[in-house]
Amino acid sequence: NPSLQFRSKLPLSLKTLEIRTFCCIDLECILAGPAPMPVPYFFLRPLLAPDRSWVALEWWPEPLEEMDSTALLQCYADSAASPLAHALPLVVPIPGAFLPEDDFLKALKSEPITFVLPESCLDNGQVIERCKALRVHARPLALQIETMSVLSRIPPAAFSAVRFNAALAGHALYAAELNQLGGAGFRRIATNVNSYEQFEWLSKKNVEWSNGHFLTTPNPQFGKEPDLARL
Repeated sequence: NPSLQFRSKLPLSLKTLEIRTFCCIDLECILAGPAPMPVPYFFLRPLLAPDRSWVALEWWPEPLEEMDSTALLQCYADSAASPLAHALPLVVPIPGAFLPEDDFLKALKSEPITFVLPESCLDNGQVIERCKALRVHARPLALQIETMSVLSRIPPAAFSAVRFNAALAGHALYAAELNQLGGAGFRRIATNVNSYEQFEWLSKKNVEWSNGHFLTTPNPQFGKEPDLARL
């Protein structure tokens, strides 16, 4: 670069030395490897309708299994996600133990959040009763499905939605079961949708919300046309 060659012939100034010092520090940071991500942290993931429009957002804190309710509330506050929750429905996974905590629910009372509870909550009578009480007040609640055996045990009075892995839907939750869940009034939320083909299969089954992780890769069918869902 001619300009760099010209500058290199000038006498060194303090500013030049400072810039070179900062460059050395940056190089040392690069050589040392990436700094560990501070915890807790969070992800925002789009949820798509069958027509690939954005209909909701999933807010996922990490490491969730190591957080108590106070830490999760602080992480949510620090993420400044509240305005998003009022713009699009927000889906948030929580441990079942958080639901009986009055302070936790009070802190998020005005937030239009769909809590996702683990499948194990079906064996906790206290949690199920709290779910029913919250549903009376129109709080949307979802149950994470891990196994087919729980489908007949999901009380419609306690949950308004079910969430499941897209791979489970492809291998175990066949069209009849998916239709049965929809017919019972449950919103169906698919996670880990890793390909456009997987999303198209779910769309044909009229699954209402699907995780949009597959949008991280270009759609080969679009060619050079703009992909509005990715934008």
